Amino acid sequence: MSNSIDIKIEGDKELFIAFDSISKNLMSTTRKAVQSVNKEVIKDSRSNHRFTTRTGILNASIKQTKSKSSFGIKLDKNVSKYAKHIHQGFKSWKEDPFLFDAFERATNKKLYTNQIIKRINKFLHRIF
Repeated sequence: MSNSIDIKIEGDKELFIAFDSISKNLMSTTRKAVQSVNKEVIKDSRSNHRFTTRTGILNASIKQTKSKSSFGIKLDKNVSKYAKHIHQGFKSWKEDPFLFDAFERATNKKLYTNQIIKRINKFLHRIF
């Protein structure tokens, strides 16, 4: 007589595939939320600054970046060689951290958190 119980679970591969799919879709949803808020930060930084816009080159240098694991916003030196100097300041120009300021405003308003929660809730309602 045996004192053990054997339990066989079938369909576990399908379950893991489903969980993997949910995980990938959830990451994609989060990335889209971050990208969406980054666009707002870029728009805000292009509107709220001390410098006078003449040619639009400095505004055009504000770009969204992305890699496999992260998203960011940068001042593209290939578009504007002086963007960094305006942002960080130089001899005759006090720093104008317009990009940092826009990011801080977005963070204070909890735009990233709210957008991620909103999109994840929408995603979860779709699958359940």
